[in-house]
Amino acid sequence: MEHRIKERFVPVLFIIVHMGLAQENNLHKGFSGDYLGQKPPGMMPTPFMPSLFSPSGQRNFHLHSSLFFTPDGNEVYFSNQDTSKNSNYKCTIYHIEQTDGNWGEPEIAPFSGKYDDNIVKISGDGNRIYFSSNRPENGENPGRERRYWMVERTCSGWNTPRHLTSTSDIPLDEGTFYFSNINPDGQNNYDIYLSRFENGKYSDPVPLNVPVNTHMEEYAIFSTSDEKSLVFYRTCEGDRSKTGLYISSQLPDGKWSDPRSFGDNINPSGFSASLSPDGAYLFILKRNEGIYWVNSGFLEYLTKNDLDIINLLYEEGLNKGISCVETLFKSLVFRHQDCFEFSGELLHGVSGRLLMIDSIDLAMKIIELNKSLCPDYLHGRDQILLASFGPDPGALKKLCKSIRKMKDLYILDEHEINSTGYLLLSKKLIDKAILIFKLNVQLFPDSWNVYDSLGEAYLGSGKLRMAKKYYQHSLCLNGNNTSAKKALSEINKPEQ
Repeated sequence: MEHRIKERFVPVLFIIVHMGLAQENNLHKGFSGDYLGQKPPGMMPTPFMPSLFSPSGQRNFHLHSSLFFTPDGNEVYFSNQDTSKNSNYKCTIYHIEQTDGNWGEPEIAPFSGKYDDNIVKISGDGNRIYFSSNRPENGENPGRERRYWMVERTCSGWNTPRHLTSTSDIPLDEGTFYFSNINPDGQNNYDIYLSRFENGKYSDPVPLNVPVNTHMEEYAIFSTSDEKSLVFYRTCEGDRSKTGLYISSQLPDGKWSDPRSFGDNINPSGFSASLSPDGAYLFILKRNEGIYWVNSGFLEYLTKNDLDIINLLYEEGLNKGISCVETLFKSLVFRHQDCFEFSGELLHGVSGRLLMIDSIDLAMKIIELNKSLCPDYLHGRDQILLASFGPDPGALKKLCKSIRKMKDLYILDEHEINSTGYLLLSKKLIDKAILIFKLNVQLFPDSWNVYDSLGEAYLGSGKLRMAKKYYQHSLCLNGNNTSAKKALSEINKPEQ
């Protein structure tokens, strides 16, 4: 029986074992040379052409795929997602060509633009592109469901895309296919399957076992040419720390090793990846940030080293205490400094996880340690906590004033500041919580949620007039805010 490919949106649908070849590339008109004239990276992931391939670049691209170069190095393909209002987040496949040594402007691929298309892979000879799309078949209307398609290059250009109903529709031996599909366990999650080219056609897909496929969702990205390593994307609803790119290696007995995270410099934003045609460089898409690239030896390094630094420090703190966290941090810096960027963001992440389990005392020690090791790292949430639980009763007011006047000096996250306000509420520090919520209103005046939180704090303190004022402001920004409607209904009830 043929294995029919189910339809539903997935970030990456299937992949081909990478079958190496040439080099070259450089983007945007006026650039020339291999890889858009960019200086080749070492073992530290670095931004690739941020002037083009980032949301803040010249074209405001919000990529939904990595970069896929043709074997001759004269073309690069990628998917861009339209994030504008009423766009339904439609993806379109773009390409850039190099002519006479110069790279042109990004243009929509001739077979894309009308429907929601996301590139998956270019074949080893560069003559076939595999992609997912919601485009209709047999005159039907386009819908939400995504299917697999293939388009072939001819002497006159790309032909009409063809729907692949199953792996047996793949016309040539492209190497082992790894792809993602809904698993049959009734949980509606995606798992990774493989199909091999045998006896002139692709075999029925077989699911990979644990530890690659789990209760979370896994999406295939690519396999190295020797099939010894598989890169995939994993997403875990409710625990963003487990979301991102992973690599697993095939063991001598055919099983797969425990997956290794791409590390905290990449995840949880890591979303897609690809290898250059010659296998020399790894390209990585970090959602809402852009493309990074690194020497492909980074993959082997991942298989031998754990770069999930935040988790390592977190476990060390829970099991052995703050002094051991400092020792481990310094040893990790010494060990991985050539391929991992260490910053205050790491210990900030550790303290955040500790706050989630209400381990406030240890979280405060981690924040103090971060202040000592990374004195230039000024995260608003951490500074607020130090001022709130410190010995100086006036410290929080002074800090709020400082943040308002010199906010560019601080890393300010609306949601983390809001969570800190609720933490203070839970500790019955209502006046301090109100200070924090008021600060958040001043920092993020266009957010309906910060006004709702301030209203809630005033309501809890019995200041109904102030609560009403901020709930009403929240409703002006978001007429569907049900919590504000409910609170106002209670406030406006006539006294019995």
